Amino acid sequence: EHNYFLWFFFLMWNTSAWALLIPLVIPPRTVLIFLTMFIMFFGLLMSGAMAPFDYEKIYENNFLSVLSGFLSTPRYFVESLVVSSGRCMPPQYGFTSDPTISAGFPEEKNAFRLMGMAMNDPSVSNFTCNGWFWNLGPALMVGLTLRYIAFGVINTFNQGQQAKKSFFTHRLIRQGSKSLYIKTALYWVILIALFVLTCFLIL
Repeated sequence: EHNYFLWFFFLMWNTSAWALLIPLVIPPRTVLIFLTMFIMFFGLLMSGAMAPFDYEKIYENNFLSVLSGFLSTPRYFVESLVVSSGRCMPPQYGFTSDPTISAGFPEEKNAFRLMGMAMNDPSVSNFTCNGWFWNLGPALMVGLTLRYIAFGVINTFNQGQQAKKSFFTHRLIRQGSKSLYIKTALYWVILIALFVLTCFLIL
């Protein structure tokens, strides 16, 4: 039960991250329908649970792994719940193994391998009812990276709609061009670092 609520939190964490970012770049008149269609379309297409982008194809292709991790909000939610449930089943179901009764059973015949799930975790077939948290890092970092992008967008563009001066004009007048360049460069360095770390955790 605690495992379900944790992954439901991260499902909302990633969904709300897109809900913060998309309204900043889509006109208010169409943002609701666009956001709904975006989450539904990529949530179904790239969650890994259905063709053409099933788990096996996602794990085989690094680009698809990163793309689905960012675009599909239920990507880690679905897989983590299924794997957590499977790891709590006795060996006769094919998800877990017990050396005392299944010695020599080929790992490639494990049910998780046949389904293409949890391919990055070599210990996924170990029996445990404590959940599966391999995707915790990627789920956390995807939401954090999207929020950081939204932070940059909201503080840079459409300042007039917030009763503020243009970002560049305001910073140039108040702090000078040197400070503007330093802060802009710092923002991009942090963003690139977040993206690289997220990709590392996904892959």
